[in-house]
Amino acid sequence: MRLELKHINTAQAKVFVKGTKRTAERWLELQAVQISQLQTYLSKSKFKEGPLLLTGISEKNISNRMQHMMRQLRKLNPKLINAQQIRSSVITHWLKTHNLRQVQYMAGHKYVSSTQRYQVSNLDELQNQLQQHHPMK
Repeated sequence: MRLELKHINTAQAKVFVKGTKRTAERWLELQAVQISQLQTYLSKSKFKEGPLLLTGISEKNISNRMQHMMRQLRKLNPKLINAQQIRSSVITHWLKTHNLRQVQYMAGHKYVSSTQRYQVSNLDELQNQLQQHHPMK
């Protein structure tokens, strides 16, 4: 609902996410497939400027669309509980490929402790490291 057309920079392949009371503002990189889909959407849309990218959509309508999307996703993966679960899995994945501070920025967490909650201690990896470096080897 807060996404504005001016927040999208297709030339730099980035999108700006406004901060809230609970989250920090940030610029996120877009993947190639996201850029092409976004450009297709913008070229087909009559909307060229204004406060909302998704014009004419009320909060109730967004809620209905989200519920429909979640039903479709549950058909693909019945274990899916809610959108927060998707966010959590994305943050956990980021922690495997980026450092803690980068993930804090990308997730919009104001405090690093919020990001640390998503860290998963990989017991197998720790066990392998222990076996490699243990003096009794």
